[in-house]
Amino acid sequence: MQQDLVITNAGQELMAKLIAGTTTAEFTTMQLSDHDYSAADLTTLESLEGARQTVSVSGTTVTDSTTVQVFARADNTNINAGYYIRTIGLFAEDADSNTILYAVSISDQYPDWMPAFSGNTPTGYSYTFDVKVSNSENITINVNPAATPTMAMFDAAVTRISTSEGKIEDIEADLGDTSLAGIDDGTIKSIVKMLYGKAILGKTAAERNGFVIIKDISDEMYAADSALRARIAAGDFTDLNPGNYIIGKTTGTKWWVVDIDYWYGNRTSGYGQTDYAESTHHLAIMPQQLIGVATKLWSGQLHASDQTINTVQGCAPWQATAGATTGAGQNSTTGAYHSSYIRNTVLPKVYTNWLKADFVDHGIKVLSFYNLEANAINTAATCKGYSALTGASSGWSWYESSDNSAIKKCTLPSIQNLTGGDGWESSAYDAGVQKEQLAIFKAGMSYQDFLGDIENTQYNRVTWTKNVASSAYACRVARDGASFTSVASYALGVRPLAFIA
Repeated sequence: MQQDLVITNAGQELMAKLIAGTTTAEFTTMQLSDHDYSAADLTTLESLEGARQTVSVSGTTVTDSTTVQVFARADNTNINAGYYIRTIGLFAEDADSNTILYAVSISDQYPDWMPAFSGNTPTGYSYTFDVKVSNSENITINVNPAATPTMAMFDAAVTRISTSEGKIEDIEADLGDTSLAGIDDGTIKSIVKMLYGKAILGKTAAERNGFVIIKDISDEMYAADSALRARIAAGDFTDLNPGNYIIGKTTGTKWWVVDIDYWYGNRTSGYGQTDYAESTHHLAIMPQQLIGVATKLWSGQLHASDQTINTVQGCAPWQATAGATTGAGQNSTTGAYHSSYIRNTVLPKVYTNWLKADFVDHGIKVLSFYNLEANAINTAATCKGYSALTGASSGWSWYESSDNSAIKKCTLPSIQNLTGGDGWESSAYDAGVQKEQLAIFKAGMSYQDFLGDIENTQYNRVTWTKNVASSAYACRVARDGASFTSVASYALGVRPLAFIA
């Protein structure tokens, strides 16, 4: 998250000229850098090291006689390698066409991550800064036609559409130099939606789930009497999208919003019950990586090649028994997901040490739900996903996940949730009702972008799923985002799916 702007020495000189009325100025660009300036004197900067992107300022508005608001948007359309946005520089041009670094903002300990473009839907960030100029009368107010339309511009266009006030020329003015010539008034809504793919009309989960927008919503979620949580409770998801994230207030874990109302409406025993995801509007969340807690999910014996597990918090075997060794222990999926070590021993630890600590203890509900879980293995059956494997899930039942159950309010994702395909699952029993790909991935975020730049080891970047592959193997998502399998006693990443409101 970005901190307040610091005016550079050059910016202060320009400000003095603005006060004296000897020049005018226009804010032209923002530059994004991955360089860490946290120990630097920002006032002395004249340029930025490690600049990764330069974007045009979308618009400038006067707030009062001494302040203007400047906004710009950056997306990852041309980004080949992801990076952390640690520094943002705001550039201005004076009346003599001299360009200066006017102000600098550095991130806090949780910088925004700009992922590499996956080839599907672009993702990005919008930044708005209140800039001190001391004499706003001498700031040139411009909407740059080359810049991406901002939310403010888009909202103005939406207002015109919804109130039937807008003609084509009005909406073009709201969106900058975006030509709508020849477009009938009756199709304006769909055209505007196309022109500004990062924001959509409407408040429903179905509408908001169609676009990934990377945005920190931590402050809004944790606020006392949170207006955002009140809107969620009412089913109003305005300004929320997959790709929003929450930095856990206790652990510092980054929790991605992976879907909106994913469990809502399921006709299970939880339907109609208070604080159950089946009948409570919610955000579906998954951790990028479980961090910030001394408790390890696995404290058993280690295989010789698994020693680094001691330094990784968020990983564990899918199946284990007392005295077993990771990678060489009990490779058995008897009883399928319902009887697995990861479900019955690991996930309760996740709830207590992460979900409860980051949400429940701060007034945010983690919802109960009922889940359809595979609970039997036919050892003679052939794996549906790979015929060379023997053993397949052969039964299922509904189980409660609540404060009163053995497993507390979370589940492993299915292979379908993460990849959109059945992968190496043993049978149709494995996924249960978790057959739909999560919106964050369906709308374009890659698995690699989801993980960011966390350490490239099997414990960090490989994720267990609830699906069985055979009598000895369970399904996982590999480092490249593909479906694969591992023997059940391997220690791999644990990224549970939970629902908050």
